[in-house]
Amino acid sequence: MGSSFLNIEVTDNTGFGNFGETYDQIMAPIFADIGAQVAADAQSRAAVGATGDFRDSIVSSGPVKDDAGILSVYVYSDLPDQVAAAVQEGVDPETGQENAQGRRAGAAFPNVSALIIWIEAVLGLDDKAANEAAYPIGLKISQEGLPSSQGEPHFRPIGNAFIDNMDSINEQIDAGLDAVLSGFASGVSSEIFAG
Repeated sequence: MGSSFLNIEVTDNTGFGNFGETYDQIMAPIFADIGAQVAADAQSRAAVGATGDFRDSIVSSGPVKDDAGILSVYVYSDLPDQVAAAVQEGVDPETGQENAQGRRAGAAFPNVSALIIWIEAVLGLDDKAANEAAYPIGLKISQEGLPSSQGEPHFRPIGNAFIDNMDSINEQIDAGLDAVLSGFASGVSSEIFAG
């Protein structure tokens, strides 16, 4: 009696072993572009203020990979005074909650250096007079709050830049993922041998 057999050989040429590397090579430039796009949009939305420091401080991290291997991009203000950055973005620095109304009553005393620059620029006072005016103005702001003078489109420039660019961000990520996956989908072949 003869023997019969069916042998199926599957060859995996997908390179799934290199998936992470391939993903990073394709997606990292996309994340860099997304970060640059959102940062530029946020800068164009940010109020100039007395110094323009907040607008100029909006940057993108570029692609960042964490310990778990997750690729991300961050757009943020790199101002050394993160309280000022939070207020400019429209977030209460103490509660972390969105605050479209400006600085709330009872908040911390404002940054004196920034306040003096504002007093000189907006009120036109010289350095000595601005220094003398800084404490009473800062105290009033701290006690009574400060209504937002920014309004739309300046409110939440970074947050709204992400939201308003979401369709474009999704399209870029989808195209990148399609490119990653298309390279793997064509890599499996099989042959059937009957005997």
